[in-house]
Amino acid sequence: MKPTLFLNNLSIQNFATFENQSLTLHPNFTCLVGETGSGKSLVFDSIQLLLGSRSDKKQIRKGKDFCTIEGAFSCANPSVKSYLDKIGYPTSSDEIVIKRIIYNTGSSKTFLNFQACSLGVIQEFTNSYVDIVGQFENQRLLSSSYQLEILDQYLKITKEVKQYTEEFQQYQIDKGELQKLIFKLNELKKKEEFLNYQINELETLELLPDEEQILLYKKNDLLNQEKHTLLIEESLNLISESETFNIIKSLKKISTNINHFKLTQDYNSMTAEFISNLNDLSYELSKLNENGESAQGKLIEVIDRLDLILKIKRKHGGGLENILATLDNYKNELKQIKTFEIEIKSKNVSAEVQLKKIKSLAQVLHDKRVYGAKKLSKELTEKVQSLRMNGAEIDLKITTQDKLTTTGQSEANIFAKTNKGENSYLLKDIASGGELSRILLGLREIISSHDAVTVFLFDEIDTGLGGETALAIGEAIKRVSTTSQVIAITHLPQIAAYANQLAVVHKEIIDNKEDSERTISIITSYKDNDRNRILKSMNPLPN
Repeated sequence: MKPTLFLNNLSIQNFATFENQSLTLHPNFTCLVGETGSGKSLVFDSIQLLLGSRSDKKQIRKGKDFCTIEGAFSCANPSVKSYLDKIGYPTSSDEIVIKRIIYNTGSSKTFLNFQACSLGVIQEFTNSYVDIVGQFENQRLLSSSYQLEILDQYLKITKEVKQYTEEFQQYQIDKGELQKLIFKLNELKKKEEFLNYQINELETLELLPDEEQILLYKKNDLLNQEKHTLLIEESLNLISESETFNIIKSLKKISTNINHFKLTQDYNSMTAEFISNLNDLSYELSKLNENGESAQGKLIEVIDRLDLILKIKRKHGGGLENILATLDNYKNELKQIKTFEIEIKSKNVSAEVQLKKIKSLAQVLHDKRVYGAKKLSKELTEKVQSLRMNGAEIDLKITTQDKLTTTGQSEANIFAKTNKGENSYLLKDIASGGELSRILLGLREIISSHDAVTVFLFDEIDTGLGGETALAIGEAIKRVSTTSQVIAITHLPQIAAYANQLAVVHKEIIDNKEDSERTISIITSYKDNDRNRILKSMNPLPN
């Protein structure tokens, strides 16, 4: 039975010791075999690179400008095609093509279905449909978060967990925004008294943008009027107001003097006319002087206002337009206090609703996990016992954490009893590497029949094992391969014997015109009966 998604063909060019190799993989179970150092792990590395791992220009073959890894997946899964349509990388056939190009400049390019894409797109695809199992995963299995992740895969609630995570992260973002608002409000509250004082001071002045210029014009005009007033006062003194000497007084004295003479003309009438005219002039000048006294008072007012404006400018800096803009800013800051108070109140209400919702989601997830953990523990115990861990018991315990996290309120811990009659301990405290490998394989075997993952990569999961245990491992991997594609590296014929295809990797030294001798890795595929010769060349199978 073919899985609905599997890696059909892998092409490797200028990658480490690989010059130009292509491998067609079996849809079920392919084993990569060969001597240590032949390049098996490089094939595995190239697949991981294809599936989104970080690139390194050191991986490029010496003397080459770039390396290329290309993989063609056969896909008969409508949900995968729908997923690709949704993210904008559709396929018009039953083939999905991924390509990575790594340049010796350190840059790289990634393509999905012949369209350039980000590495994140490939990683998202990989996370959904491909599972890489290796010695590193053995250590990950000791992590509580990884154990919880596996349980969620088993329960098929990854979408629900994702929904919860998005809600929780949004709550965290909104909470952060709320804290920023509260901080800003507290800062404004500290300035509230200052703002009120400044606003009151500036509003009392009733400043206008062009007031200073107008006042300067008035000042110049009033100064001219003051000069006119001095001239008028001087003229009035000369005409009539000086006690010591004035024209009218002098004319009256002249009139008195000429009365002692008998003159033919009436000079008294002439002097009287002069005096009358001068009185009229004095009257008119006095009226003008009244206006001058009024102008002097206005000048004092203008100068006082200009002095006040100068003090305000010195205090606040800039011209009147800037000061008025500052006044508007003060008013806006004061308004913000009310705005922030209203907004904070609203956000607090929203946060309470959000928190109630995510707590409810977390509780639903927790309840499912508690129930599912018991079921998974039972299945996993049966699996590891079938992998020659006789008497072993696995118990995945789910407890409630004190606070909510991105995955909910659940904490997972695997407790294991590796020998019958012994106590149960945390897995990380007692399990050996071989036991971890078998527990991990048991989990993968269970998940392969529950999850959307259809491609499994096993990197030397048989390390430290042999004999009957290796045969049990091989049987388990074979069972996984009935519903999923398995690509595994192994040194053990007990495991390789279960593969549908053996891909033998070996090295050769060739003559090269550019370099006298170069080492290259070559992959040769063997299927069906052709495998027997390769299996016989490996360590002999046990009787």
